[in-house]
Amino acid sequence: MRIGIHRSKGSFSDRWIPYCESNNINYKLVDCYRTDIINQLADCDALMWHFNHKSPKASKFARQLIYAVQAAGKAVFPDYNTVWHFDDKVGQKYLLEAINAPLVPSCAFYDKKCQAC
Repeated sequence: MRIGIHRSKGSFSDRWIPYCESNNINYKLVDCYRTDIINQLADCDALMWHFNHKSPKASKFARQLIYAVQAAGKAVFPDYNTVWHFDDKVGQKYLLEAINAPLVPSCAFYDKKCQAC
């Protein structure tokens, strides 16, 4: 097994890389911002990328890349099922309602004149 790790200073990669080195885990550094990221991952079984959801650059395509890599049969962290609703209050509202989890009364408004709540 070989893991592709996107290095970002101040992210989890600061811990993942030393962990892999001290435990003899095969990894290579990849750059998720390069157009050839899929080719970079050709010899990898997994991708680990702690992207910053506050970064406009990462937010623009991180979920799509994660989904594409996962669809190719590779393990990803975070995976699509754990990242799709991250910092998305509307998505979280619907998810929590769908699984009958406790939540504060919430309304999603799609129209200024909405009287649903």
